[in-house]
Amino acid sequence: MKTAELFHACEKRKRAILKNGPAWLARYRAMVEHWGNDAGIDPENLRVAIDADIQQVSTLQPRFVSPRPLVNEASFPACPVSPSVGFLSTSYINIGGTESFHRTLIPRLNQSINIKGFVAAHAGGGDPSLLGVPYDTGLLAARNLAAEVDVLVTWGVQNLAEILPVDRPRIISVHHADRSSVWSESVTLEQIDLIDAIVCVNPDVADSICLCGTETHYIPNAIDLDRIRPSIHAETIRKRHGISDASKVVLFGHRMSPEKRPTLACDVARELPDGWVMVIAGDGSESVAVERAAAASAKLIYVGATVSLADWLATADCFLSLSTFEGFGLSIGEAMLADVPTVSTPTGIAPGHAITLPSFSSAAQWAAAIVNSDSWVQPASFAEKFTVERFVASWANLISSVCKK
Repeated sequence: MKTAELFHACEKRKRAILKNGPAWLARYRAMVEHWGNDAGIDPENLRVAIDADIQQVSTLQPRFVSPRPLVNEASFPACPVSPSVGFLSTSYINIGGTESFHRTLIPRLNQSINIKGFVAAHAGGGDPSLLGVPYDTGLLAARNLAAEVDVLVTWGVQNLAEILPVDRPRIISVHHADRSSVWSESVTLEQIDLIDAIVCVNPDVADSICLCGTETHYIPNAIDLDRIRPSIHAETIRKRHGISDASKVVLFGHRMSPEKRPTLACDVARELPDGWVMVIAGDGSESVAVERAAAASAKLIYVGATVSLADWLATADCFLSLSTFEGFGLSIGEAMLADVPTVSTPTGIAPGHAITLPSFSSAAQWAAAIVNSDSWVQPASFAEKFTVERFVASWANLISSVCKK
């Protein structure tokens, strides 16, 4: 292929282009052009080469991509020497699926893996005591951590090249979204030459991103049973927030950020029939707008940030997710494990498990789906797919494997 020939000085990228072929090149053209810019290849020569190669696409048979196996306890032999590991995320705050991921994995993994620490490179604020390892924030702390460890696990860190030392550690990059998140995919693919292994929390992403030429694995998030055990009775929480015993409750529990669409949730609340109330739990950039909407509507209650949704899940008759993208969708999983009927966009683990509507559905359509919702899953069998034990063992074995290479 002409494009691969231009990358003769970049063996890993050349190999990825040759391995994946013209159809992949057509799909990831922007990324390859970015690679060319990094490698100092003349943009016009690269454009001509890509055009010539992708002309072959129409004559090729569709390429079948076999599913990536789940990394599990038997995947890798144990590493004879425990590697030192660091965890680096772009942020760590009080609520969110990624933060719950960290708090579920790191304290347990630290029992068998030598974890040096966790750094939030750009935004802190979460409770470090829940991690059980040394915690710091900022770019300097990120650089210090990267210089001390054998393996660095990263989430959404765009400026990885600025953080890594010359003698860099092995890098495991977590792709924490689904295919609709262009940002998450670009963060991973644009830094592919720095990454030794990719972990996807979504199987469809794993199937597609494995074509980039870097070792790719699917490890779904764990759903921790402790996170859905309520601390108080449903009657108590209803009384505390002025919700009558006769009212039905739909819970919207997410970060208050644009991709979660909490303002649309406010619109949905207004469309609910009498006898329904929507509770919105979470914090973030759109909290003020949600708080104002709640002050103006008797059908809407905003309770702010909450680390666990367990008490509200014990109260809810339905759970609502309007996210434009989810890699896994931890709050969706927790709702289904708590046997709460769930209505969601077709993102993360929702398809096949929850009632799903297209993301462009109207507020009235969402309200109708809520009123008619019913549970689709058996909590016990659902829980078996996403156990904490399997999750931690998968990560331990992957880290050992990457360290040995």
